[in-house]
Amino acid sequence: MLLLRSASVSGFFLPQYSHLFPEYVAKLQKMLQDGTIVPKLDFGLNADGGELRGLDGCVRGVEYLLSGKSLGKVVVKFDESS
Repeated sequence: MLLLRSASVSGFFLPQYSHLFPEYVAKLQKMLQDGTIVPKLDFGLNADGGELRGLDGCVRGVEYLLSGKSLGKVVVKFDESS
């Protein structure tokens, strides 16, 4: 049905399987450590206005996320000295 409507799903919530979370979080951690999976980080280089930085980048980051143009986790950079 999602395909017919060109709809998308963002995230999920499965409380009925919460007893399995510890086991699968451990599996995911191992996969991250051994490089089986690599997280994709999107710093907004393709977002309107370019790279996401500072508080303004937070607003643009949410807009970018909702636009459907982001790939992976949207990351906003902040100056480390602040």
